Amino acid sequence: MDHSPCAVWAYRNPLLDEMQRENEALDTLHIFSDGPATQSVKTERSTPSILSTGLTVDEDALNLYPADVEQRSVIYPVVVTGDGNCLPYTESVLAFGHKDYCKEMRVRIVFELAIHKELYLSNEYLRAGLADNSTDQPYLALVNDIDKEEVCMGAVCIGSEIITCSCRGWSRSNEALPIVTRPTSSINVGSNYNEWREPVFEIGHGESDIGRYFIETGLHVDQADWEDSCKIMDKVMRVVAREMKNSANIHFPGLVLDDNFIKQGSSREGLKVCDSLEFDFISPFRIEGLRTQKENVFDRYGNVLPGFFKEKIINDYDAPPWMRKHSLLEDDFGEKYINTNNFQKKVFTSLLDKSRDEINSQLQIKTTWNESYRIVRSVYAPNLKITLQVRSQSGLKGLDKIVFESSQGLEVIELEADLVPAICLSSDTVPDPYTVHDFHPCLQHHPTSYRDRQMPCERYGVMKWVNESTNAIPLDPMQSRDVLWRNSTCGYEKHILDVARRNQSQRYILTACRLFKGALHQFRLNSRGISQLDSVVKSYHLKNICLYCILFLTIASKENKLSGVKEALGYFIKYLHLSIDAELLPHFFYGNPYVKLMFPWSSFEEETYNLFSFKDPQTLRQARLNFPKFLQTLKGLYYEEWMLDSDKVNLFEDLLETHSSL
Repeated sequence: MDHSPCAVWAYRNPLLDEMQRENEALDTLHIFSDGPATQSVKTERSTPSILSTGLTVDEDALNLYPADVEQRSVIYPVVVTGDGNCLPYTESVLAFGHKDYCKEMRVRIVFELAIHKELYLSNEYLRAGLADNSTDQPYLALVNDIDKEEVCMGAVCIGSEIITCSCRGWSRSNEALPIVTRPTSSINVGSNYNEWREPVFEIGHGESDIGRYFIETGLHVDQADWEDSCKIMDKVMRVVAREMKNSANIHFPGLVLDDNFIKQGSSREGLKVCDSLEFDFISPFRIEGLRTQKENVFDRYGNVLPGFFKEKIINDYDAPPWMRKHSLLEDDFGEKYINTNNFQKKVFTSLLDKSRDEINSQLQIKTTWNESYRIVRSVYAPNLKITLQVRSQSGLKGLDKIVFESSQGLEVIELEADLVPAICLSSDTVPDPYTVHDFHPCLQHHPTSYRDRQMPCERYGVMKWVNESTNAIPLDPMQSRDVLWRNSTCGYEKHILDVARRNQSQRYILTACRLFKGALHQFRLNSRGISQLDSVVKSYHLKNICLYCILFLTIASKENKLSGVKEALGYFIKYLHLSIDAELLPHFFYGNPYVKLMFPWSSFEEETYNLFSFKDPQTLRQARLNFPKFLQTLKGLYYEEWMLDSDKVNLFEDLLETHSSL
């Protein structure tokens, strides 16, 4: 059923008219948006009481209710299931105080649409809600102030005399043009949003088997586990950030660390599966007074090595004394470069070690008698891996299944944080989805000002020296192995995946990515850790395939809607299979001409970057042989190749062919 504002109000208006005819006392209607599960419709009539319905009060929504709205009684927002039936649930609660009649509400909506189809298919009728002489699209004015993070209808609020219902996250299906919303930067997208994202789960009609697969294989992240893990990780990492910053001021004057870490990775992007025990952070830093220049790095054949660079120091005479003391100035043919190996091991590892005792002391002080925290660390380029050991009598509430017993008889849960020190290379500007709504059609149809369409997106450089584990990087033999940095596109990745949460077809793709990721994890466990496929295809490879699916299935194609997760997973598998066969997976942001459809004003390197280039050829061949066996575990959960649109497959095939010919 169409969930666009035109459709919603077209069939809701007759219902409201009927309500007013039956109850003359009904004279006031208030609608506001505060979340995908709660909003308010105020009607001055007798309604079911919260005390008699047994519904659960939504405390967050209650706090968001505008204080300046006149109330004759206390309003209690409640939550109903957001499974696609939330509007019928809302109407059922509105009429009866419970959601048991939601199916009848849906049937009556269909009857209304069918009986009066000449009105609901009439653009003139739908324009009746606009102001006189308006040239805007139907009901555009109605949604200008509605926050559109999610494409989802509803849930309800119900009080002793006042009922609240909702409609949020509208999109138009009768027009290809995007809806222009409020002209302010999005506070919950990309660089503007530094919180963890609940894992995305969206299935289409008739895909209950997908839901069962998630449950039976344990791919869902328990809600209580998720909230507890995020809360404790945030609590601890705030202490870590503060103590590392204080320690840097004392021991490394001039090294300036940001007050807060930046969240990234699957827990930030909504792609987490199975458990909520791993989190990723960036620790931005700078060196006061030090001027550097970014330079290319070359491979053994004299070609630019995409995605990598080195930082040449322009004014090494102004470098802080501790940089010379710890051998951070690498000499290369008379020029000075930052030694990333020593920087990581002698500075940032030292910072964490110097702070660790104080951090552990503070964590103990801040906890109750039956709960304690302790951090330990290890170093893997470019990460500082921090293991947070949580000891308590009851585990971490919902984390009972993965705890073990310590010698003190307290349950121990280990949460891991990968902390990556990084320098900010630039702050780019990207389309603000709250002013352009979508990636590419908007620029042709909504010529708003440059400033109104933009929001920031940072690019970072992370330390990536070459050691035994990264020896596959084909460096020029004359090039120092200890001065490498890697370009991180995590800011752009977060932006794309945040915007994808507002589009149903793209949410299908995110769900398909999570399903594949979880299935691959299960396949490795069932193969007793000897699966070559799992050693080749890591989370970052899957995220790149996910980005290609978003691009080629919903943006660059004429038919940009998907029917569900099975269709999305079919393309996901096909794209990955093509990449493994070709031993080529181009980095999404390097040498990809289609990126301009998403980020017209951003510049990326034209050189291609094969994410499989550092993989052993024999391992890749074994992965190719493992792939059909792995697909047997997903039988019936994805579209077979003959069911896919060849044009959408060809888009990715052509890209692979272009990259392979370079």
